[in-house]
Amino acid sequence: MTMATGRRDLLAGLLVASPLLALPFSRSYALFSLALIFVGLLSREVRAQWRRQTGVLWAAGAIGLPVLLTLLVLGLQQGAISTLGVEKLAVVAAATLLALALAGLLERPGVRRVAAVAIALTVAFWVADGLLQLLIGFDLFGIPAADEFGPDRVRAFFTKATRYGYYVGFLLMPPAFWLLSRPGGRWLAALLAVAGAVVVFAAGSRYAMFGYGFFLMVFVLVAACGLPPRPRLALLLGAPVALLLLTTLMFTFNPSFQARLQQTAVVLQQLDRDTVNRALSLRLDVWEPALAMAAEHWAVGYGPSEFERQVDEYLAADSPFAGETRIMHAHQVLIEILLGSGVVGLAAFLAYYAWLVRYLWQRRYHAATFGWGCLLAYLLLWLPFGSQKDFYSSEQLLVSFYLLGLGFGFFGHGAAVGLAVGVPETAGRAGWPIAAPGAQAAKQLEGDV
Repeated sequence: MTMATGRRDLLAGLLVASPLLALPFSRSYALFSLALIFVGLLSREVRAQWRRQTGVLWAAGAIGLPVLLTLLVLGLQQGAISTLGVEKLAVVAAATLLALALAGLLERPGVRRVAAVAIALTVAFWVADGLLQLLIGFDLFGIPAADEFGPDRVRAFFTKATRYGYYVGFLLMPPAFWLLSRPGGRWLAALLAVAGAVVVFAAGSRYAMFGYGFFLMVFVLVAACGLPPRPRLALLLGAPVALLLLTTLMFTFNPSFQARLQQTAVVLQQLDRDTVNRALSLRLDVWEPALAMAAEHWAVGYGPSEFERQVDEYLAADSPFAGETRIMHAHQVLIEILLGSGVVGLAAFLAYYAWLVRYLWQRRYHAATFGWGCLLAYLLLWLPFGSQKDFYSSEQLLVSFYLLGLGFGFFGHGAAVGLAVGVPETAGRAGWPIAAPGAQAAKQLEGDV
């Protein structure tokens, strides 16, 4: 019976990690996610998640209900319901089931342990592949690069160099926090975080750099928690210096990085509309018509994926995008939500975003958990100032709810937290070790798990 239980935990843990394991070999993320949903829904535990996983249901409501309202209002006005809108709404429902299925599959401690290890090793392998491509021009996946050498080689299984840094930056957070929570794993976690920083800064977009820099700041704050005063001060002061040194090295030896920073720094020379527009890669030529378009349907929006179809009417005659179909989306998360589901959808999204920030802050004393890293990755994936491809695209939404399902699945069962130096260890409800850094932290943990 013990072997059978262990085998089931092993298979379920690998199933949970399967979307990331399969991603290098297939871009059909939905295929593996939907297979995971199907298996998860067959398990007895998933049905109970509808009552317990309020975080997942809040997220589904914040995204799905405004879309549904938009479809109904536009349907009454136009006399027909958009087929594309219904398909996008179905993606929200599928993503919600994915998150609920993940939380259900992660009921058992053995499943959580296998899933965490599999995801950590997978992302570590991605980082190693990125470093090998960057340093010696060798791709472990055997995929040829566009250029013979340089940062453009850091592309792995994605179509563009910037996408590799983007995904590594966000998906590295869960395994880094998981390693940080392991006894003796602090140095390995730090090494993985630094290696990921090299890949992100070499191949990532400016958005990925900003997001990963924020992640490093949070990672250092969590790693410093529980250390004696002198080492904690040294870490907090030394980490920014080390990050500055890394940035300086990348700027010295990376022409692509130099070009990106110089393009951004041009605003220091002259602060006018054209200068800012060039620094933002012509984003103002996209945002201005997008906002003008949003003003026409400010309450409930145009429905998902309508920007590309209708933006031509709002472009200026001298716009570099006039007469073309190059603008697929508004290149700004908040504007895209405003366009898709209006003020109602934007308010719902920001309300859930604020709720999740509060949720994490209340659990800050066990912030080194794998689940905390997943939820932090979700927050950065939807950074309000970031640029996304269609707020309701299937891949983006499934990745988001995959991280949400992992996060709440680990958080909801007393998953392991970082072990403070010299602090006795206690046991969580599910048998995972939990650090108790002081009486106040112990009281907080008691309420959390």
